[in-house]
Amino acid sequence: MKTRLTSILLLALAAVMLLSACTGGEHSYDTDTDPVTDATEQPTETEPVGSNSSTESNVESTAPEPTEPEPSTEEQTTEPPAPVDPLAQYELGYGSSMDMSAYDPIPDKVLPTAPNDDPDFLLWFDHITEKIDRYTIVRDGDPTYVMQMGKNEMEGCQFFVHSPVEKRITVKISDFTNANGDTLTTELGVEYYVEDGYVDMKFPGKPVYPDAVVPYDAYISKTEGGNYEEGPWVSVGPYSYKPWEPEKYPYRDTSRAFVVQAITTPDTVPGAYVATIEICDADTGACIKMANVYTYVYNVTLSEETALDTTFMIWQSKILEQYANFGFNASDYDILKATADFLLKYRITPTGTVDFGTEWLKNPRVTTIRVTAKDQYDRFKDDPVLKEKLYFYGQDEPGVSRPNIGDPTGKNSVTKLKEEAEMLLNNWGWTDYRMVSPFEMNISYTTDKSKDQIDFMSRYVNIWCPKFFSFTPRVLKDTPGAQFTHAERDDRRFGEFEERIKGYITEKGGDLWAYVSCVPAYTAPYQNILLYSDGTEARTMFWTCYELDVTGFLYWHVANYEGVGGNTFTMRCPFPKEGPGDGILIYPGAVYGQLDPIPSLRLICMREGIEDYQLLCMLEEAKGEDYAKELTHHIVTSTITFTEDDDTVYNVHSYLLRALAGE
Repeated sequence: MKTRLTSILLLALAAVMLLSACTGGEHSYDTDTDPVTDATEQPTETEPVGSNSSTESNVESTAPEPTEPEPSTEEQTTEPPAPVDPLAQYELGYGSSMDMSAYDPIPDKVLPTAPNDDPDFLLWFDHITEKIDRYTIVRDGDPTYVMQMGKNEMEGCQFFVHSPVEKRITVKISDFTNANGDTLTTELGVEYYVEDGYVDMKFPGKPVYPDAVVPYDAYISKTEGGNYEEGPWVSVGPYSYKPWEPEKYPYRDTSRAFVVQAITTPDTVPGAYVATIEICDADTGACIKMANVYTYVYNVTLSEETALDTTFMIWQSKILEQYANFGFNASDYDILKATADFLLKYRITPTGTVDFGTEWLKNPRVTTIRVTAKDQYDRFKDDPVLKEKLYFYGQDEPGVSRPNIGDPTGKNSVTKLKEEAEMLLNNWGWTDYRMVSPFEMNISYTTDKSKDQIDFMSRYVNIWCPKFFSFTPRVLKDTPGAQFTHAERDDRRFGEFEERIKGYITEKGGDLWAYVSCVPAYTAPYQNILLYSDGTEARTMFWTCYELDVTGFLYWHVANYEGVGGNTFTMRCPFPKEGPGDGILIYPGAVYGQLDPIPSLRLICMREGIEDYQLLCMLEEAKGEDYAKELTHHIVTSTITFTEDDDTVYNVHSYLLRALAGE
């Protein structure tokens, strides 16, 4: 099993590394050097606006005086307890007796043979989290697969094909059907690889990963703006991204990937379902390969209300520009509504400025509503369903240096939190306001070393939203690439970051969210949803949210896609070097002539992780938090210690479903 933990334990036992400043993006973390500040510019240290702060207790202690223990007449022979290894608690599955071995709910599977089976044409299955690059061929792969899921859920898997010769194929999949003829909604997608020529220029030596998952029917369509292969087929076989330069870029054996997804409803009948895949030669019509894929549905129902609060920004002008570039004939409203509805299907709340109406906002999958003006607040404040979803988001990453807007020290953005809180209270009349300000810094803003940015934020912010790396336990500081928002001096004064933030929430109320962006980079030892992040991370990062008691997740943009000249039809995009894939979770459906956006493989895995989070909340309610956390510890024990082994992830997921179903 691959985990981040092995290297951590070896480094800690060696005890030879000193923690240096750890850099994320353009910023340096965990340094005991205070930034130079001007006391005349510091925020005013006043009593918090709307504070519920309490005074220190003056009650005298009534505890009895300690007494001397009676001397023992027997010789002391008991050995002192062995010291507890502080790293042991971060070992996956530490102390657990839960059996996480593989479980197959459908042992009797049928392996069909195609009428014109081509033994040289390969087909195999794998988990949806397994990123297989274009040039990896698995010759002894699994010939079938069993998806395990609850009701009112989506679950997916991948299958791959390889042809030793150039071939054009068509793919057909039946509905998932049980023995009584009941069916599940079935979706088939074609995975699109990032162009290796482009990737090689920016990320030398990286494999060619798939990302976009194009609906099969759209992929093979011949509509204007459709399939760049210009035919109702999928091309397989040897590939070169520059076929006109075969000496420099020879043709190589390749694989091709597809995604199968099953969708259940609250009324789905539990039990086993099977779908059959048929692959035909597009030129002859002969069926050259067949396979069965199975789904086992447990008697466990996810509610429509999503347990994890989400707020994923959509820059509407960017999305509309993408569709306009392809001359797509639809209204702005229809394009944006299709994007918003699509994200809700994936249990993600889109956040923008277009008003889709009160009934849309009351959808239980809409977990948050960002209000930016008083008239919005006035409209929603008297509706109990909507009011609990409202939040205000003004300052983004306070403390970050922004010389281009006259804030070189980052202090101005910290100070504005007070101004915004006063506005919400005094101008809007929002006495129980909810304010979030995602942050990755903790600057000192006074000459008093006991005060810092987090102390100031605690007076006004009540939705805490730090970056994932902020929760790194100090005991794991020797992990290569470890990053901290807290300096060690902050730990000594206030306790470690997680303890401190949760203390504010306990004292004053509020919520704990988290976020990621291009930092931590895909090379850092943290989970993220970048193009080269391990495929498991997009799913298990939500197990980390549950482990940390994080109840919300924020993301800055879902559609920061930009076509490149004449290559827009190849869905090539100039990914930023520090975070390839950052801000791009969907692609414009206009590329293939459809209104709905095209999901990334990362988005699909995120949805499965968000549903896992919901199942964990259900397990906590049924069997208690200790039981649920014990299960979680087979996947993750901190933001820096988690499994990347796909089999482990799916074995634990299976155990979770069976624990809920009582099987």
